[in-house]
Amino acid sequence: MTTKEPFDIDDRYVQSKKDIYYSLLAFQCAVPDGLSGAPKYFVYTKLKDQYIFGVAKFCGLKNITKETYKQVAYHQTQGGRTQRAISRILGDWIPYAKIDKKIQNAFEKWISSHITYNYLENAAFLPVFLDETDMSDLIDSSIDSIKSNKAKISKEDFDYLLSLKKSIGDAGEEIAYQYEVNRLEQKGTVQRTYLENIAAGYDLYSEHESKERFIEVKSSLSSHPDEIKFYLSENESKVLEEKGENGFIYFVNITEGHIYEIQNPIKKIKENGSKKEINTYQITLKK
Repeated sequence: MTTKEPFDIDDRYVQSKKDIYYSLLAFQCAVPDGLSGAPKYFVYTKLKDQYIFGVAKFCGLKNITKETYKQVAYHQTQGGRTQRAISRILGDWIPYAKIDKKIQNAFEKWISSHITYNYLENAAFLPVFLDETDMSDLIDSSIDSIKSNKAKISKEDFDYLLSLKKSIGDAGEEIAYQYEVNRLEQKGTVQRTYLENIAAGYDLYSEHESKERFIEVKSSLSSHPDEIKFYLSENESKVLEEKGENGFIYFVNITEGHIYEIQNPIKKIKENGSKKEINTYQITLKK
């Protein structure tokens, strides 16, 4: 018999817009399981030209994962409480009929790709967008400080910081995948390599008319006007260098809703970047 992890539902309801946003990112890894139970309340945001949606029952909880939601939270959570928690922060729920037609179309396309949904007339929505300030730099600096023994933090808080980074990374990989499918206009092949082989050195593989791309995805919430920063493992660096002009880094800036394509990234790093070794390489590139 599996013992469920301790979970105090009263401590998990969202307290800020940032909590909702991070849970919305985490929800992208919970589809389609998170759509069970005929949900009627949704939050959404826009990344580049793409809307992403999340169920209120999931997104009304902070520091939540797919596994925790399925095992514990789904059965303990009352939908009304998560709806009220979100509404206190974002305002009154907007009926489906009153949201913009573009959002209606995006939602119908999204949900119909996962489940049969017959509750549009009863559905309600709230948008969530982050301000320019965010926690990405704080997360990175906190983890760097811990690794350097410059700061002390509880294991629980450290695990939470790591879970936020994972949510950002997982969302970035999904956004990059959809971006690549759209770039090829659904005429080529796009494979999620990271699901099959985490040691491949890249996350996505695409091919169209004999043109291959080996794509490593990096994600961030921070926005710097002149440069981008990301971490690159020794294996990722080696593989991307071997792929040459067919190697790419897709840097997904979630706050800006923008993807920077970096072709032959190791060559560009050598020409126009800096590298700081900390087990992995911290990369800085001029935009």
